[in-house]
Amino acid sequence: MTRIGDGFTWKSPRETVPDSCYCESTPNLEELFDADEIIVTSSSNLCLRADQIDGIKVGNKDYDTYERLREYLLNEFYQATT
Repeated sequence: MTRIGDGFTWKSPRETVPDSCYCESTPNLEELFDADEIIVTSSSNLCLRADQIDGIKVGNKDYDTYERLREYLLNEFYQATT
């Protein structure tokens, strides 16, 4: 989201997420189970680290990357809303 004057304009995920983190298609379950990190975003939680799918432990393999992504997303949100 980018602030323009008194309003906002939405950017596509491709415009806002670093290239190394963007996926052109929806990952399937096999890809999610194999992922180093899974991040869920929503309006109530901008950067939630998923650690289970159907009760099976996943992700949590690369904390440094997760922290960089979390910081990036939070900074983008704060810049757009302050």
